[in-house]
Amino acid sequence: EGRGREPCCWGPLVLFGVLMTNLVASPTLRLTRGRSLTGDYGKAAETPEDEENVTRTRSSLIFAIKGLPDWAPPTKSELQGWRGAFALHDETLVGVYACSVVEKVTHHGRLYISFGKEFAQGHLCFRGLTILRSALEFVILVENVQEVKITDGVVTVHLKSPIMMKGQRDLYNSVEIKTGERGTAALNSLFTRGSKGGADDEDETQADSDSEPGELSLSLRSASCIPAEQQPFNILMEVNIPGLPAHAVKEELLEEEWTDSNLYIELLGKLGATETNVASRVDDSDSTSTVHIREVTFVMPVPPAPMCPRKTKVTTSCRVSIQAGEPTVITMDTSSVSHDVPFGSNFVVQERMVMTWAEDGRSCSITKSARLVFLKSVGWLKGTIQSSVMTEQAKGSDILLSVLRKRAVDNRLERAFTTQKGWVWELQRRSNLFKKDWRAPFLPHDGEKRWRWVDATYSRHRWIPAELDQEDGAARAFPPLDVGVGWEVQGRWQVDMKSIAAGTADKDGWQHALDFYRVDSFWTKMNTGMHCRRRLWTCDFQEASTA
Repeated sequence: EGRGREPCCWGPLVLFGVLMTNLVASPTLRLTRGRSLTGDYGKAAETPEDEENVTRTRSSLIFAIKGLPDWAPPTKSELQGWRGAFALHDETLVGVYACSVVEKVTHHGRLYISFGKEFAQGHLCFRGLTILRSALEFVILVENVQEVKITDGVVTVHLKSPIMMKGQRDLYNSVEIKTGERGTAALNSLFTRGSKGGADDEDETQADSDSEPGELSLSLRSASCIPAEQQPFNILMEVNIPGLPAHAVKEELLEEEWTDSNLYIELLGKLGATETNVASRVDDSDSTSTVHIREVTFVMPVPPAPMCPRKTKVTTSCRVSIQAGEPTVITMDTSSVSHDVPFGSNFVVQERMVMTWAEDGRSCSITKSARLVFLKSVGWLKGTIQSSVMTEQAKGSDILLSVLRKRAVDNRLERAFTTQKGWVWELQRRSNLFKKDWRAPFLPHDGEKRWRWVDATYSRHRWIPAELDQEDGAARAFPPLDVGVGWEVQGRWQVDMKSIAAGTADKDGWQHALDFYRVDSFWTKMNTGMHCRRRLWTCDFQEASTA
């Protein structure tokens, strides 16, 4: 009996030795946390057997992505964006993942994984989405991958040949990627499956997919960034401030170190930000403008909402551009990601403030606008997120105005007062196509549109008095808005025919559509077959003489 058990004792050791021998001798790839992945990606198919192996490998790689529990097929818009940016028409887009590229500033964007008919035709593509000069893009051929490591949740891709990136002057030999849980799991599964030719490695994939959600990191020397085809900004504030000195604002925004007294840091403090940290600036100037870019991180309180924490860490890329020559024009763009809120890595909040001084330098016109860009779907929460973000942005506009007015020289003795333009959308819906009983939106899914007087996101306008109920407000024929203490109305509310595209409104200023779309191109002056209509009202306000 003792002799019969001896083979069972030595059997596992012999099997282990055989497996290790095959692993060392084989050119196949291996990926584990903290170890490297190497091999010959681009070997051509020389025989029918090799061609069959390539086909099998391609299928295995696609399954490595699609086989993940949380895999979702690319949407139509993602597919169109990928094809338009990279023109890889002969390949199949397998996965799209929200990510960011970080060095001194953060470049938010999408990581695309695609495959052609052969393994060597696979690509990892990145396209940036942030408010900087031009869209940062790069493409990595799968066959160009020399080595891949995963250490502490960071995926480092070493390349056989260096690559150029759009908007960059240098060649890059490696890319460090730290994306969200889904993206990390996809990359891990992709290269593990590719190394094993489709062998099952569920345990290893699961182990490496436990890394924390984060950002995609890459060594860059300067910033890039924004695709022009994205949706337009929503104007939140238009004001004119007399006595705001251009030279003082320039000095604040271009200074080497941003201290607590800096305009932007002071604004963050009044908004409730804590633990603010400002990175060193990056000079991206040219002959036409002075451009400084820097990254700011801080902790911001979150408005009460289901499933949301009380605070969230925020990373903001801030770009300050000062146009050469006269008149003085300063543009400040920011692109922010909230890391701790639900789906925080799936959307980016972008703000733009344009300050234009009059030729005599005595007054400054300021326009603040914002938009919300979704990198990935957030499901039914999209409307809630959009409404909440834009409401907070509108509140922040009032605080920004107070910070700027604090820096203005008092010109009231010269009868020069701060002015601002107010605007509001009026919404109406009718019962059916055969009636003209237009009235405030009344369907259950209309939500805050039922207030009738709304902002650019079709949420209840922030200037509607708190004591006014919805039914009374919806019955008003003119905007029932109150800008607040310290402002006087100049004239009255009027329908604005100048701010909308020519030929898209009827004689009364109404635009018509099937539903309350935010995209301007969906609206027309014809009401035939349309259920909804809207029109824009504006009014000027001036700082009260006793303010």
